Amino acid sequence: MRIVIAGDLSSTNLGDPIICESVKYLVKDITGADEDDIKLFDLVNRKKSRFEESSSEKGFVNETIAIDKTMKRYRKTNLKVLYKWHKHEKRLFDSSFKDMLCKDDDNIIIIAGGALISRSLLYALRLSRIVKIAEKYNARVIFNAVGCEQFDKMDLPHKLMKKALKCKCVSHCSTRDNVDVISRLTNNKDFCKRVPDSGLFAATAYGIQKQESDTVGIGLISFQAYKSVAIDEKEVVGMSTIDLFEFWRSIIDALEKNRQKWKLFTNGGTNDYELACRFVEYYGYSKEERLMPLPQNPKELVEQISTFKAVCVHRLHAAIVSSSLNIKCVPILWSKKVKSFAQMIEAESFWPQKCYANQVVEQMNLEANTEIINALREESKEFLREAIKNET
Repeated sequence: MRIVIAGDLSSTNLGDPIICESVKYLVKDITGADEDDIKLFDLVNRKKSRFEESSSEKGFVNETIAIDKTMKRYRKTNLKVLYKWHKHEKRLFDSSFKDMLCKDDDNIIIIAGGALISRSLLYALRLSRIVKIAEKYNARVIFNAVGCEQFDKMDLPHKLMKKALKCKCVSHCSTRDNVDVISRLTNNKDFCKRVPDSGLFAATAYGIQKQESDTVGIGLISFQAYKSVAIDEKEVVGMSTIDLFEFWRSIIDALEKNRQKWKLFTNGGTNDYELACRFVEYYGYSKEERLMPLPQNPKELVEQISTFKAVCVHRLHAAIVSSSLNIKCVPILWSKKVKSFAQMIEAESFWPQKCYANQVVEQMNLEANTEIINALREESKEFLREAIKNET
């Protein structure tokens, strides 16, 4: 039996490859399969981008979020994605994926997770092809704790995913957030279940433990991320870069008032790190003393987070990784997926407004609820265990 785990392995947002590695760990633990029988497949296969120091020296620009610009950007991006797919990428993708499959044996394909079912045509085109190829090879497809966002039923991603999820080779499906969206796509309210993100096994997958520390971490995010959700998150419309900067500064002021050590970090995305560099420059902080180096791989991000006693974070997988380490996290909201995870772990979460700074700091003084996190881990593992068991 060959098990192929497909996910966004080359994303600079290291949360996505962390999901893939965590699922691989779980599959090995559940099945006892040899390394050769479990393959990781990169959905996008991006070229590795490098952060250029000069990019953070272009001068600070205070941007404001406008929803009409966000809509135009989505349409323009999807048109480019569709052209590149049919002109250059589809044939190579098909060939690469078919090479992963065992021609003379059973194949199980696990879609590892991440924000894959959404307005993003990039993912919809690739997931649709995987399902078509799986059908041809009599393989079974398991969608595992995928991120699922609300999107327009007239959009091409909606149509592609609706057809893919209804295919008979898709045997099991779970999402980390919006079960109702998949229920509508498949016209079957019992087809999908809500399951915690597999990244909760990140610490175990990489063999990393929480370290003794008296420093808290502040996980920063790019302003582009906030702009990208303006269609669904009305709270961010009208928000500016300075609003975000002043929120981070208010948390730092509250920490320093309490004589609490702090340090900034990012999830690996170059846009996140660029804005972090601009933030420390804007307020005159020492970059060397106050900002963690840009993590170069998933394990390095987990290691960085393990050095904090508590964190306040924007990125979903900064929250998930800290939880995997049993480190208290305070989620700062920018999208519904972060709020959904905060509710799962019963953590207080906050929109980025200065008035919440003292409450954020108070929450960082609490302990992580390890009982809930352990229960969520088992729930995540149980879905994969049952799905794989039913296909072997």
